[in-house]
Amino acid sequence: MIFPHRMPPTWLIVTLMALCGTIVSLQHTIAIPMLPSVPETYGVSTDDASWLVTSTLLVAAVATPVVTRLADMVGRRRMLVIVMSVMTAGSFIALLGTFPALIAGRSLQGFATALVPVAISILRDTLPPARIGTAIGGLSATLGIGTTLGIPLAGFLQDIAGPLTVFWVAGVCGALLTIGALLIVPDIGSRSPGQFDFVGALLLSMGLAAVLLTLSKGGSWGWAGPRTLGCVAAAVVVFAVWAPLQWRAPNPLVNLRTAVHRPVLLTNLAGMLITFAMFINTLATTQQLQLPTWTGHGFGLTATSAGLAVATTAFAQVLVSPFAGMLIDRWNGRAVLLIGSVVTTVACAVRLVVPGTVVTVTACAFVIAGGTAVSFAALPGLVMAAAPESESSAANGINTLLRSIGASLASATLAMILVSLSVDSGSAPVPTARAFDVVWVVAGMCALVTTVLGVLLPRRFPAHTETPTIDACRNALAGNETTSPASSNSPVPVAARRARDLF
Repeated sequence: MIFPHRMPPTWLIVTLMALCGTIVSLQHTIAIPMLPSVPETYGVSTDDASWLVTSTLLVAAVATPVVTRLADMVGRRRMLVIVMSVMTAGSFIALLGTFPALIAGRSLQGFATALVPVAISILRDTLPPARIGTAIGGLSATLGIGTTLGIPLAGFLQDIAGPLTVFWVAGVCGALLTIGALLIVPDIGSRSPGQFDFVGALLLSMGLAAVLLTLSKGGSWGWAGPRTLGCVAAAVVVFAVWAPLQWRAPNPLVNLRTAVHRPVLLTNLAGMLITFAMFINTLATTQQLQLPTWTGHGFGLTATSAGLAVATTAFAQVLVSPFAGMLIDRWNGRAVLLIGSVVTTVACAVRLVVPGTVVTVTACAFVIAGGTAVSFAALPGLVMAAAPESESSAANGINTLLRSIGASLASATLAMILVSLSVDSGSAPVPTARAFDVVWVVAGMCALVTTVLGVLLPRRFPAHTETPTIDACRNALAGNETTSPASSNSPVPVAARRARDLF
């Protein structure tokens, strides 16, 4: 480290985490412009080419709870460096020029998603309380900015230097940020003791893989097809086995007692729903702008022009996220979540009634992006306020995971609605105007339910006490009370107090 005897400047840590968040969020969409050319370039089917996106989603879903649990156990700085190194390696592997290497590289890039909750916990560990809200708001902004800019940036690089250029950019940026993390990020923060739950990790990975395969492949397999139904059945069986094991495990991968704690549960559900609305906004707006003008509700823009129009929504996220962070510091996360969800709900309703022009469509997308960005800024703070400090990475990891599922649900739902409400144009089915109306009703309902969940959140969070593991409870009852790192200054160990209360 370049600051071995003192804390690095807070602005330096915040800047590094924001840059990491940006490069991570870019991984979600940088491969999308490549998809049309992959079948011809590599001699594969269109369905095989879609694994460039599916593989990243699957690995992200599996890696997030595993990496965040390890971050709480062995140190957040260490896992930050490991995740960035894996993402960087994946970027360079994708440059080898074969389709298997491309899929392998994209899979390794999926690990990057796990960085986000780890970075949030690092900000909590290193920043003064008065600056945490603003910093998390800025980090949340980078996630939306990277996701939104990924498609036009990748398309631009592909046009001027070839489709694999995006992997050079991701690899070089990843290497520089990994070095920055080694030199700047301090190794501090409480840690959660215990052994890693390998059985729980394996079962959770299998269940999440089945869920994500269902969402990402259900459209091409057929929602009532045997492979889709098989994945659904597998997910139900695996989670039916996994949940009781996690509930009884001495050191669970996911502390279900914390996960079902009312504020955490409501916040996670809100995160999934508002993410659904955000992705619907990006995907539906892009598609409608590119529809032929003869449909009466399309605008005939090229893919590049539509991408640039949607990219303006990133500017909304840049504008509102720091402002949302200041509101969190001034008021609280609950109020900010409500502001964002109400704005999103109203904007979706307005989208249904305003005259359809490029300006009005882009303006509504701009406002919806701003509303979702405000809500995103509030989510990590709400999770950290409700979860034990020693589990903050894992708790935010579950929130990130559910947001990823919300994004996958948005993509699958949009495809299902547009396909089912389309007309035959002679060459390909074209979505009707009613299809887009239904899409905005669904997005608005998700934002409205997010508002209801925000109302149900407590106005103030009580001083948090650590949720005891089973081993901690047994030790406390036996008189072998041990103090957790997060409560080392407490006169009575937290686990002992909670164990007596429970029993």
